[in-house]
Amino acid sequence: MDPERLAQEEQSRLRFFAEALARCSQPFIACGLDGGISAVNDAFRALSGYGQDELHSLNWLSDLTPPDWHELEAAALASLNASGEPQRYEKQCRRKDGSLVPVEVLAHLYRDEEGQPSCYYSFVTDLSERKGAEAFAERAQADRERLLGELRQQRDFLNTVTENLVSFVAVFSGQDLRLKWHNPSFARIMGPKWQGQDLSGRTVQELVPRAEASGALARMRAVSQEGRRFSEPEYEFHDSSGAARYLRYTLLPLPTAEGAEADVMLVGLEVTEQVQAGQKRQRSYERLQALVRVSEEIMAADCAEAALQRALDGARELTGARLGAASYMSAEASRAVVVSSCAPGAQPCTPECCLRSTEAIYHHLLQERPVVRISEAEMEGLPECCGPSPASPLLRGLLAARLAGSAQEGMGLLMLTDKEDGSDFDAEDEALLLQLATVASLGLQHIAAKTAADRHADEVDAILDSLASGLVVYDVQGHILRLNRPADAMFGFSREDWRLSPGERVAKINWRKLDGQLYQADELPAVRAARGEVVRSEVGSLGGPGQGERWISVSAAPVRSRTGEITAVVSSFVDVTELRRAQLALEQAYASLEAQSEELQAQAEELQAQNDELARLTGSLAAERERLAVTLRSIGDGVIATDLAGRVVLMNPVAQQLTGWSEDEAIGRPLREVFNIIKEGSGEPQVDPVAEVLATGKVVALANHTALVSRQGERYIIEDSAAPIRGHDGTIGGVVLVFHDVTIQRK
Repeated sequence: MDPERLAQEEQSRLRFFAEALARCSQPFIACGLDGGISAVNDAFRALSGYGQDELHSLNWLSDLTPPDWHELEAAALASLNASGEPQRYEKQCRRKDGSLVPVEVLAHLYRDEEGQPSCYYSFVTDLSERKGAEAFAERAQADRERLLGELRQQRDFLNTVTENLVSFVAVFSGQDLRLKWHNPSFARIMGPKWQGQDLSGRTVQELVPRAEASGALARMRAVSQEGRRFSEPEYEFHDSSGAARYLRYTLLPLPTAEGAEADVMLVGLEVTEQVQAGQKRQRSYERLQALVRVSEEIMAADCAEAALQRALDGARELTGARLGAASYMSAEASRAVVVSSCAPGAQPCTPECCLRSTEAIYHHLLQERPVVRISEAEMEGLPECCGPSPASPLLRGLLAARLAGSAQEGMGLLMLTDKEDGSDFDAEDEALLLQLATVASLGLQHIAAKTAADRHADEVDAILDSLASGLVVYDVQGHILRLNRPADAMFGFSREDWRLSPGERVAKINWRKLDGQLYQADELPAVRAARGEVVRSEVGSLGGPGQGERWISVSAAPVRSRTGEITAVVSSFVDVTELRRAQLALEQAYASLEAQSEELQAQAEELQAQNDELARLTGSLAAERERLAVTLRSIGDGVIATDLAGRVVLMNPVAQQLTGWSEDEAIGRPLREVFNIIKEGSGEPQVDPVAEVLATGKVVALANHTALVSRQGERYIIEDSAAPIRGHDGTIGGVVLVFHDVTIQRK
């Protein structure tokens, strides 16, 4: 063959590989064994944020890899060098703006013609966001010239790269649109029939289902003949097994010999998972909207039966169930509310059957858990009362959720069965029914609470009307919201009067202050309470002299919300006409008593003088007590004072030391317990000197050879005397005992 033609074909092949790599949506990087970057594609530049020249000056292993990942990457590359097998690992890549991008790296080792390691090349997957094929194609189109240098030297390298691409790549002949070349990913996309095969030479009609072949051929001919590219961001394709796949691809013309139709390159990614996830999100959103609508209808229901029926109908519609039943123990009706729901054409369940089935399911399956899901195959393991029967057509695979009361106690259940498509209920159906059961429980609790509140309001009205005092509730502008019967009888307001301003009502009932002046609007107790003031028992008059004047005591207070905002004012009115008349009579009597106050004042002044003299004497006594205390602390003898009962009332430090008792511990105790004296020789108890003083009224000395036994058991030979304590009138008020230690002298 002509060498020039061989060179052209070689150049065309290398250009194809270069363009395939440049157009690849998979980020690609090649670097030396030391990490110096030698080649990247546009996808990698977009991932890193760096320009071409900037990247050539950076190191993949140190500049673009954070320190925390150095050890992991070094281990992966060491394994690559040792085994030669591609290594897949995750790390973070530092972008130009300093942010870190989580990526997955598929690293390969390239060897030169002599088999020596030459460089690393890696395919990098951005784990935070996958770029679209169209954006990839645009970036590849703008930068495809980047890898056209040194084509012959990189031929083997590009072959290896295309074989390992995650994206699928294929080239079709422009003449007959037969497949000329493809990478393994393309065969995988075509389905299990073609997995691992070389599809070269196959026609589009062989590879693509008949229904899709004509459209694919038309698009490929347009690209080949018109030289324009074609892209689809989300194309539904059926592989050889009939499974639906979603592809994001671009068709590009590849120029061949002059005058010939261009070959067609197919480059793309499978986006099945992303599309299916989007479809699932859309279905979930639509379900959520329906759930919100049903929830609003449940909360708007005015009785337990209506709320239960709407919850059951909504659950059946949203899950696709053919049949449903529900029961609830209604506090408002004091009975079990039972409802059923069925799709058009389905046999409805009788109330008796519904009640029997729901009770059985609740007692056997929902006592310990809020929701239960059972497939049709699992129904055989249920108790007979829960199983399918002619009388109970509901239970052929079921989903049930418990309804709870305000204290989370079980009050009933929602139950569904027989999905219209024949499938079993899934986890999404379970979550939806549980949400509806929760909303239904809240709605039923709301209805019960509203019923109780209405009943309570009637009771409160009866209680307020039975009060003796009038009670009026105003809004913050002073308009009447409510008043009880005593207030209505007291003021005689009509419904039109309720809408009057406070000032207009004052003028109508001639409401005056104690000084006889009419109340101004801003002086009214209710108006002041609306400003936050609490008014207590403020007296005014209704009518006037000669007009049946009555005296009214008014109290007013603001009503606040949980946030502290004043939302209303409550006022109470008590007719105190008789009390007011009695008060006026008392005022007259008080005037007559004022004359007597001067005499009482003189007596008070005399008592004050006596009180001053008493204070002076008290001060002298306190000073005398202080001198006595200093004296007792200073003398060397022990001193103990007792009351008439012989209980200790005072001890000086010497007495505390010899007895072993502190003053605080000894006060109030009998003297015999604190002052334990015995005969020195025999150890027999000595005569109690205090008892002898109190009996004789004279000074008494202790007998010779008397020993004091301390609290700790130590013995001291003492001498002492006891004397009575007499008052000014000579009466005995206690005994003082004085003693000292003569142990050393005796020895």
